[in-house]
Amino acid sequence: MQYNGNMRTTIHCTTSITMLIMLMVTILLALSGCMMPAQSNNPAPDGRPSQSSLPDGTDNVPEATSRPTRPDPSSLQTARVVDITDGDTIRVRLQDKVEKLRLIGVNSPELSHPTRGEEPYAQAAREYTRQKLSNQTVLLEFDVQQNDQYGRLLAYVWQDEEMLNMTLLKEGYAQMVTFPPNLKYVDFFRSAQREAIQTERGLWGLKDDLGSSASSKGAFLGSTSSNKYHFPECDWAQRIAPSKQVWFQSRSEAALTGYEPCGTCSP
Repeated sequence: MQYNGNMRTTIHCTTSITMLIMLMVTILLALSGCMMPAQSNNPAPDGRPSQSSLPDGTDNVPEATSRPTRPDPSSLQTARVVDITDGDTIRVRLQDKVEKLRLIGVNSPELSHPTRGEEPYAQAAREYTRQKLSNQTVLLEFDVQQNDQYGRLLAYVWQDEEMLNMTLLKEGYAQMVTFPPNLKYVDFFRSAQREAIQTERGLWGLKDDLGSSASSKGAFLGSTSSNKYHFPECDWAQRIAPSKQVWFQSRSEAALTGYEPCGTCSP
């Protein structure tokens, strides 16, 4: 069959149009793939990680570990516990020298508070620490600051895979306190304390000592400029301007809001 010029032109145009359409379809398909929602790493509304497709074929992001992993023993100091002062303070023999050691991040009730004497649950906290550590060999992990202003060692105390600092919080034998720059395990500590509060373990199951100046505003006083809460009669509480005052009805409320006990009045 013979094709004239018009027919060749028509075929050429048809071919060009077909190729153009195929090209447009390819571009649209590529764009649709790019515009598909990506997997998000943002937390889900309930605070847990969002679901995603993982390389191993599972559909859920693994839950965060509930406790910290002990560092390699070669990076820690071995010590022998020789005495228990109270729930959060011990004496250890380290390199042939006996040192007083304060556990980082925790504050147990005091056996001899300057104004209140023995605080509720102080004996129980000391006995718990005594049962766990008396005459035991432990591993000490130091943070940024190794000694406090009183010359005491500051450390995380490990027994095998368990860290006593965190256990005291989880079982309700201490409240969480933070002193920068020693903040390595603060998120684990906060989670452990929250669990103790919600289950009313240990000191969190006690009726609050409301102090002598509790009022209709609340039993404990904090500031918007600090993360500490106080008895209202505390000198530090007295310095808080009315516009910065935050009142709490209980220790649990203060702790769950992110506040920590004052080191002076020890609420």
